[in-house]
Amino acid sequence: MNTETVESYPEFEYNDDMSYENNFWRWRDMADYEAKCSNQPYYTEEEAKKIFQQQWGYKSKGVAL
Repeated sequence: MNTETVESYPEFEYNDDMSYENNFWRWRDMADYEAKCSNQPYYTEEEAKKIFQQQWGYKSKGVAL
């Protein structure tokens, strides 16, 4: 029996020292990894941007993804 253990990603924390766009790509990478580990479909780019905007849009300072 294969008892492979998958390490979980740490919870995403917005990094104010990074750009809004770089934070999005870090979040997207984490969301894709989580989906892969749980055999769920990945977010489309449009879905990912919408979700990130809902969660972190107040930090965007007018920057669009």
